Amino acid sequence: MKTARRLLICINLILLIVLSACGRESMRVLVVGRSASSSSYEAMKQAASEWAGQRGAELTIAAPETESAGEQQKVLEEQLGRRWDIICVEPLGEAQLSPLLEYAKDSGSVVVCLGWQDMAVADYNLEPFSANEVGASMMDQLGGLTKNQGSYITVIPDAGDKAELEMEEAAVGRQKAQYAGLLAVSRLCESGGDGQKAADAVKSAFDKYAINGVLFFSAADGLGIAGLQEAGQIDAVGVGDYRTLRAAVEEGRIKALYYWDEENLVLTGLDVAYAEATDKGYESGEDISGKYEGYTLLRHTQSNTWVAGDINLATP
Repeated sequence: MKTARRLLICINLILLIVLSACGRESMRVLVVGRSASSSSYEAMKQAASEWAGQRGAELTIAAPETESAGEQQKVLEEQLGRRWDIICVEPLGEAQLSPLLEYAKDSGSVVVCLGWQDMAVADYNLEPFSANEVGASMMDQLGGLTKNQGSYITVIPDAGDKAELEMEEAAVGRQKAQYAGLLAVSRLCESGGDGQKAADAVKSAFDKYAINGVLFFSAADGLGIAGLQEAGQIDAVGVGDYRTLRAAVEEGRIKALYYWDEENLVLTGLDVAYAEATDKGYESGEDISGKYEGYTLLRHTQSNTWVAGDINLATP
């Protein structure tokens, strides 16, 4: 099956080379982000644009206005009226996107998914870092900040999100194993990505249990929590976009923030897709050597998934 797909990709590439001689671009590339309203989206756009410019590729970048799987599905549907050589996407939902990406692959596209929503249909899934490792490290931060005393809650945007669940479970597992002085009074408080709902959950737990810690797993939730009047009395540790939460970290309203480099992630994804599209792809089971900080080595973990080491920590 893979040999047949590569033959189709090669045929498409030959056709594009012929067309380029007639003034057409040699490769069509589509990048689909999580949300056009996020601060990281602009950085991703700039990085992808520079990459495409260096290769003379025709680039289209799109994203839903809000971080929603259904809205992202609509964005991708609109773009699949054209044929693409490369599709890089930060998927928000497997059920919504899998049929569309399967259609794209059958049409000869190389599909690379970025982030932790691993898609069985993708040629490559690239994760910035190990969710389990970061979850455990988050609890090490919280345990140290609270001196292993008190109580905490965990707030999660989507209880169905694989990566968020992995991080949360790894954090709670580390707490039970090494920080017995801490108690989780409420877990998996679902915000739906609404910062106000996240803030309300933390405020309610603070009033009821006098919690002194919280773990969060999205920039929107972190921003909501950091806006609480009680933020100075609660040690907040989380994962999210550094650009969005930088002020909250510098002011001490978030005590520890894990983040990854969106630009280097999309650049690595585009490099990997380009190698596959030009029949220089990677075999399942072998690690991938990249050239960007945090992505110089991507460890092959399972089937079509590779994990990088792009773990950054910001503290006040």
